[in-house]
Amino acid sequence: MKAVTDRKKVSVIHKDFLRMNVRGMLLNTDNEAYYEDESIWIKDNYFNFLYTEDLDFLLEFDKRVGNEFGFSGANDFVLDYYKDHELIHWKNSCNQYHYPGDKFESVMDLDSLSLEDADYVNEHYEYNNDDSLKKIKHAIKSRPTSCLRLDGKNVSFVLLHDDDSIGYMFTLPEYRGKGYAYELTKDIINKTIDLGRLPYVQIVCSNKKSIGLALKTGFVFHGIVHQQPPGYS
Repeated sequence: MKAVTDRKKVSVIHKDFLRMNVRGMLLNTDNEAYYEDESIWIKDNYFNFLYTEDLDFLLEFDKRVGNEFGFSGANDFVLDYYKDHELIHWKNSCNQYHYPGDKFESVMDLDSLSLEDADYVNEHYEYNNDDSLKKIKHAIKSRPTSCLRLDGKNVSFVLLHDDDSIGYMFTLPEYRGKGYAYELTKDIINKTIDLGRLPYVQIVCSNKKSIGLALKTGFVFHGIVHQQPPGYS
């Protein structure tokens, strides 16, 4: 297991769809990272972006990581190892979809978020925590965003996570059912393509509404990744 020193070189190894999350983390953060051949581990506070099918790499990770940690975007090989050792108490499995199409020609006239919107986004972010506001500010400063303002009010928005996945999407309840999420999704897809990256989303398998939006927009299912919060022992 070697420390990553050339992030762009290592990111080229991890181009296939089930590794888009680790590639995004390499390109968008300076988080501590390790690799060996096609295995990769990136630390993100208590979460770990880990992709490997090499038992030796996984055992070395296990030795270094400590007693309490969480996963984000782990593949089946990693999940199965920890399930077999009865160390997983709870998990979320997510469908991963990528967008293989061209840019959309017809998109609603939309705005982008500014740093002044960061607190508002964090307030409405379902998973906000002690670290989320910092991440939201970083996303607004460094990656594409999209939002809809009506009469000066931010009624719907979407950003890209550190791993390049489309997320943080929210629409005020009184403005739902009007197709705004669809328009924002098309806009963020176009902006992601302009960035030279492949648009993708990771949606909890039980979230049928978001899955329906992804399919309507043209995303294609590719595989399943797993999220595990802190709680290993």
